[in-house]
Amino acid sequence: MRLRHLLVLILTGAVLIGAAVPATAGAEAELGGFSARPLDPSGNPALRSYFKWHVRRGGRYVGVLLVSNAEKVTVHLRVYPVDGLTGTTSGAVFPTGQAPLRRDGRWLTPDLTKITIPPLSHTTLRFTARVPAGARPGDHIAAVVLENTDHPRTAHGSIAIIQVIRSAVAVEMRVAGPTHRALATTGLTLRSLPGTQIASAVVNLTNTGDLLCKPRLSVSIAQGGSAAVTVTRQLDLILPGDSIPFPLAWPRPLAAGTYQMSAVARGCGPVSSLHRSVSLGTSLRGNSPTGPVPVSAAPAHGSTPWLLIVLVGGVGVFLGWLLSRRRRPDAPSSGV
Repeated sequence: MRLRHLLVLILTGAVLIGAAVPATAGAEAELGGFSARPLDPSGNPALRSYFKWHVRRGGRYVGVLLVSNAEKVTVHLRVYPVDGLTGTTSGAVFPTGQAPLRRDGRWLTPDLTKITIPPLSHTTLRFTARVPAGARPGDHIAAVVLENTDHPRTAHGSIAIIQVIRSAVAVEMRVAGPTHRALATTGLTLRSLPGTQIASAVVNLTNTGDLLCKPRLSVSIAQGGSAAVTVTRQLDLILPGDSIPFPLAWPRPLAAGTYQMSAVARGCGPVSSLHRSVSLGTSLRGNSPTGPVPVSAAPAHGSTPWLLIVLVGGVGVFLGWLLSRRRRPDAPSSGV
């Protein structure tokens, strides 16, 4: 059978949350011709690109978004709430609309589930946050997502790229009550970054407090009588109650053997530290000299994100190979 058509789904999300991604005052997200930004209580564009509220248990709060269409064609948007999650490499991330609501996304209810915006115009969108009477004091994150349902499509010969464009406007809510900051370092190990032979120190971190946490992590590794090598990294957000296996790419090769590891996390309440003797069964090379190896920001609490990295890499290689064959006039047609 001749390979005639290949569809590639590209999912684009804009995470608008100043605590997770630095935001310029008055910034807005513009993707695929539409943009969304918060309005303040007076109806003017807010300084932040996300909502940040102090709320009380049992309270009801209303937010308003300004949604603009900069294109010369009508834009059709789907609107839905999502939970805020912690990415594997820290930072707040938001799932797709297919993910069930299990956390703070259940607090949000948009007035509309669909919006149609004429060319070169804008509209407002209201949503309501209802804080449960039994809500935990401290920080909670959810988001209102706007998704372009038109799914723009670009054809390149036998390859068609379908874009699903989403913009997530975060809602950060701090519920009144007694709170504390705390972070636990619960695990240390050595392993390769997924799909590579690059060494990494994996540190399991859990935000055991009630507030958003951005720890500064230092990891030291020594073998025998050699001097320890220490790497320090400033992490992004870890949401309250979340655990992540943070992968710190190691700058030097590591031979098979036994190592003494220590991790120290600061900036989230009392200093948290852990020391362990760790065995490495196979030699691993150091981090790329051109810079850190990018890793996924997919939600924590699962191994699927690493599988997705491998799959995406494989698809990229396949597409590059396919396009190179199409450019050569003497190359035979692809078929199975």
